[in-house]
Amino acid sequence: MFGLTPFMYATAYKDSLDCMRVLYAYCPECIRDVDKMGNDALHLAVLYDNIEGVAYLLRKGFDMMKMNHYKETALDLAYKNSRYHVAKLLESRKYTIGLSTHIRLLKYLQSHPHKVHIVRSVFTTFTVVCDTFMCFTNVYLNLLILFGLIVLYINFYMFAS
Repeated sequence: MFGLTPFMYATAYKDSLDCMRVLYAYCPECIRDVDKMGNDALHLAVLYDNIEGVAYLLRKGFDMMKMNHYKETALDLAYKNSRYHVAKLLESRKYTIGLSTHIRLLKYLQSHPHKVHIVRSVFTTFTVVCDTFMCFTNVYLNLLILFGLIVLYINFYMFAS
């Protein structure tokens, strides 16, 4: 384990949650630290099967989609190293993160009612795309794509206006 910060080193050990909390409290910038292979603390917690550490890091805002130098996310490493219980936690967290994004989007639309026409056009576009290709059988994937399109349209119209 070469090139690790104390915080990253703590994530590699089970039962080190208290140590992680103390180190993070004194150095919240550690969220950006990576080792020589591009792994951050979340990658290391997954590699060393520290499920409590993974849950803590996700609550602290670590990006579960961040890739190391080998283009592997924490979820990729969980499956690659047969850490299926950690993968299950990461998968469930993926939908929770998406849901919080959707809630923020709905709050934005409430405060900007003149943007509702954008949502209507996105629903129409999404329906045409799904009817044409029918390639997404997963309902969650369809919803994530729909809300992603909404966010893109809103961002486009916000900058265009």
